[in-house]
Amino acid sequence: MRKIVPLNFNWRYSRVFKDEYIRKDYDDSHFKRVHIPHTNHEVPLNNFNEMDYQFVSCYRKRFHIEEKKEDYRYILNFDGVGHIAVIYVNEKEIGKHYGGYTAFQVDITDAVSAGNNIIVVQVDSRESNPIPPFGGTIDYLTFGGIYREVTLYVLNKSHIQDVFIKTLDVLEVPKVEIDLKVKLSKEMLIRVNVNAPDGRHVKTVEQSINTCESSILFPMGEVLLWDIDSPNLYEVIIELIDGNEVVDQVIEHIGFREARFTAKGFYLNGRKLKIHGINRHQLYPYVGYAMPKSVQEKDAEIIRNQLGFNLVRTSHYPQSKHFINACDRLGLLVFEEIPGWQYVGDESWQEVLLENLKEMIIRDRNHPSIILWGVRVNESGDNESLYRKTNQLAKELDGTRATGGVRCFKKSQLLEDVYTYNDFSLTTGDIVLQDVRDVIGEDREVPYLITEYLGHTFPTKRFDRETRRLEHALRHARVIDAYQGVEEISGAIAWSMNDYNTHKDFGSGDKICYHGILDMFRIPKLAAYTYMAEHGKTPFIEVSTNFDIGEYDTSFIDSVYVFTNCDYVEVLRNGESIGKFYPDREEFPNMKHPPIRIPDLFGDVLVEKEGLSQEEAERIKRFVRSLARKGDLDKLTEKERAIISDPEEQKLAWHLYGKYVANWGGEKVSYTFNGYIDGKLVKTIVKGNVEEYDLKITPDETLLVIGDTYDATRVVVEEVGNNDNLIQYGFEPLQISVSDELELIGPSLISLISGKAAFWVKTRDKGGTGTVTVSSPKYAARSITINIVDSTKSTMVG
Repeated sequence: MRKIVPLNFNWRYSRVFKDEYIRKDYDDSHFKRVHIPHTNHEVPLNNFNEMDYQFVSCYRKRFHIEEKKEDYRYILNFDGVGHIAVIYVNEKEIGKHYGGYTAFQVDITDAVSAGNNIIVVQVDSRESNPIPPFGGTIDYLTFGGIYREVTLYVLNKSHIQDVFIKTLDVLEVPKVEIDLKVKLSKEMLIRVNVNAPDGRHVKTVEQSINTCESSILFPMGEVLLWDIDSPNLYEVIIELIDGNEVVDQVIEHIGFREARFTAKGFYLNGRKLKIHGINRHQLYPYVGYAMPKSVQEKDAEIIRNQLGFNLVRTSHYPQSKHFINACDRLGLLVFEEIPGWQYVGDESWQEVLLENLKEMIIRDRNHPSIILWGVRVNESGDNESLYRKTNQLAKELDGTRATGGVRCFKKSQLLEDVYTYNDFSLTTGDIVLQDVRDVIGEDREVPYLITEYLGHTFPTKRFDRETRRLEHALRHARVIDAYQGVEEISGAIAWSMNDYNTHKDFGSGDKICYHGILDMFRIPKLAAYTYMAEHGKTPFIEVSTNFDIGEYDTSFIDSVYVFTNCDYVEVLRNGESIGKFYPDREEFPNMKHPPIRIPDLFGDVLVEKEGLSQEEAERIKRFVRSLARKGDLDKLTEKERAIISDPEEQKLAWHLYGKYVANWGGEKVSYTFNGYIDGKLVKTIVKGNVEEYDLKITPDETLLVIGDTYDATRVVVEEVGNNDNLIQYGFEPLQISVSDELELIGPSLISLISGKAAFWVKTRDKGGTGTVTVSSPKYAARSITINIVDSTKSTMVG
């Protein structure tokens, strides 16, 4: 029976590599003690030299084999090493792997022995290496280190090497076909047990095999489909049996679903589904790619449950198995693609790309969430020779899924099943998206998917002024509305989930691209609320302003927008209603929950409280809007002055503006937004004058579990005022300290950025209760506790 041994704790790390480090008896006590996942160099949040992590480093790991078993194989698996890894075991070079984004295995059987053994890994993280994604400019940093987990598999000489489970005819007579690769010493039995999503055993199939490659096909009867709202997963246990002994076992989780792209849109299980997607970079502050399982899973939860997307694109490389597993469980569709960014290298470069494609598909082809393989380097030019090979290889490895290849130019050669295109049309003009026919060509009837939009065309920081943050949100709304109104568009994938570190050629000069709807710490910008409103299931309201007039030119707050999934909102000023406001279906006719535009803050009061006619009220509003924007009567155009020409009426209009809107010198003003669904009040938020201030600390998780490796969680700090409103321009310095059970990721001295800050803490190597304390000059110290459970598996082999 196979034994799975995690090898993630207590590695020794050096920032340099020397040949003498390969020696088994080398004294590495001066090396740094680290745990995997590990980044080769922690960077600041911004403003650093991108060469800082580009060097060759060394990792050493000792492990003990109690008894080396006769006829057993010892297979060492690395989930991700950035970017060239040379593996030595007991001074013997065992293997070399090119590429930082795919898992690989090396057979170390002949190198290990009973007793103490040592693994040495030379890690080359230089971007000068002639492998994907390197060779040209890249709009993201690539980081280095052994940044995903390491595992040792101890296998019987007869063992299961690979399993590919296909679900067939799921809408008619569901079947399962299992393609097996097995190391065999003689004829043996394969037993397959299938358990339903609720744990019930539903199927057993047995078949004798005497060849290294075989297939098993069997009917399933009635099944529960895997869908975005009902992600039903079946457990498949495959055993290799010799007589009465189970010599090996593999467990996979599958879903019964049909995913089909057509020229008229995308269909999941026969139901037309518009894809609402987001691009994700796996980058985190300070540690680059190196985050453990729970943090990877949290990103999937944010995308699916918080933001409401139904698809994620792994831009621009294969991502963590933990992230993909979470997508399976959450009902989050996945478009997974090969490493690269615009550049295609020579023949040897392309050979590595093909190998990376093979590794990606073999690792992930049992995942029901994956519906599309990206077999083209992102935004690269047409390359018929290479892309015929990538498409052919993808179909050979997995004929059940469509292929796509992201391009950024029109009428490209189409070798894939789906024309995937980055559409950045929305800039300053009226064009939101390109016409489908203009992109793919008049003579084509092919599936079409928009794979990026906005991003670099309107980069927005969480600490930008209110008007820019609002325009950012509205641009996202315009694209959402546009693609939902075109039947032929399968859907669209926004750029991007989060801000990310980038090279000197891109970004805002501080090594950050501010393209995300979240910042690097996964804190939402206003644009994120556009998606929460459109896709969210829980009643939700977010308002575009804090009603601070200094945020606006001439101190005039023009239209206010409300992002909500409520049917309508009623707005109250100091408890008195100024009107009910409804989604703007004129500007956004195709959205499920368009933004609500409140054109002015008078609302209905001029009619209801001042006794003016509707026509008189509208004239006053138009006049005041012009006057407030320009600040002086002398600056008004003739046409604007003609709205109200009588000086006394002009004075009255300005008086009413001061009374009901500007409120200079008046009583404190608060605005209450009551959201209604089906006539019932379901959500209330209050905005307005802030007099009380507080600091809130909220961890994502209060329970961490040490398992195959360390665990980690994010902690969010917010400065809030009355009614829990964010202090948008809070930049208070914060001092963070943690107890011995925890380790802080990143610096201990940070500051709030626009009222919020976040950081991650991780476990060490023991359980207990950890404490996180945040202090500042303005606020008394605040602490939270985090419970830590140690469920570490033994790393003893044999």
